[in-house]
Amino acid sequence: TWYYFIIQNFSLCYKNASVWVTKMNANDQLLKKDPIMYLKGVHNILSALFYSNKPKQFEKNLGLLSNYIAENESDFTKSVYVTAKIYLFLGKLNHLFLQGTFRGNQVFVDSLNAWLDENSVYVSENRMQIFRYKIACLYFGADDFKQCVYYLNQIINSSTREISLRQDVQCFSRILNLVAHYELGNHDLLDYQLKSTYRFLLKYGDLQKVQLLIIDFIRKSVYMDRSEMIPYFKELNTNLTEVLKDPYEQRPLLYLDLISWLTSRIENQKVEDIIRARQKNR
Repeated sequence: TWYYFIIQNFSLCYKNASVWVTKMNANDQLLKKDPIMYLKGVHNILSALFYSNKPKQFEKNLGLLSNYIAENESDFTKSVYVTAKIYLFLGKLNHLFLQGTFRGNQVFVDSLNAWLDENSVYVSENRMQIFRYKIACLYFGADDFKQCVYYLNQIINSSTREISLRQDVQCFSRILNLVAHYELGNHDLLDYQLKSTYRFLLKYGDLQKVQLLIIDFIRKSVYMDRSEMIPYFKELNTNLTEVLKDPYEQRPLLYLDLISWLTSRIENQKVEDIIRARQKNR
C-alpha cells in the first residue's frame, strides 16, 4: 500500500489497502488486538480515494471510519484514540475539499483547533503542519487570504526550529503563501517572498517545473492591473496543463488545486463553484 502511495499509483494503493481492511474485518481477534493497524488501513483507503478524486466512495468510507470510532472509542487507549481522531479530522477536511465546501466551516475549524490544543503533547509537529496547511487551503478556497496567510506563517516560521519537519509541506506552504500574498495585492512583500521562496526550494532540491511556472508568473505580473491579467492566467493555465501531463510533475496537485484557482480567475467564479461543477459526475 505504501509503495503504491509513494509512486502515486492510487488505484493500486486503494486495492491493497482494501484487502488489508477486509482481512482485518474478517478476524475479530486481530481487529480487537490491533485497532491502530485497522485505522491505518482505512486511512490509506481514504487517502487513495481523495487523491483519485472519488467523492462518493470517499464519503462512504469516511462514514465507516466515523462509525467504527464511535462504536469502539470507549475501549481505545489514549494513543489509539489520538490516532483515530487525527484520521477522522483529516478525513473530514479532505471531504470538504472534495465537495468544494470552503465557506461556512468556522465551527468545524474552531473545534479542530481546540482539539489540537488540548492534545498537542500527543500530536507530532509534522501532523500539526499538515493540519495547518489544510486549514490554510480551506481559507484560500474561501477567498479569505488573510486567514490563509496566518496559518501558512505558522508553518513557515516553524522551519527555523531545530526539528525534523515535512519538507514537502514546507515547500508548498511557501508556494501557496506567494499566491495568497499576490491575491491580497501585497506587492511590497512579494519581492522578498519570491526571493525567499526560490532560495528555500533550491536548498531542498524541490524546484519542479510547476513551482518555477508559479514563481515566474507572480514575478512578471505582480505590478500589473488585474483587468489585464486574463491572458496571463490563460497562458499559465495552458503551461501548467502541459507540464502536468508528466506524472512526475503532478505532485504539486496533491497539495494545491492550481488549475481550479486559475479557472476561477479566468471565468470570474468562486473556486468552490468550479470544483462543485467538476464533481457533479464523479
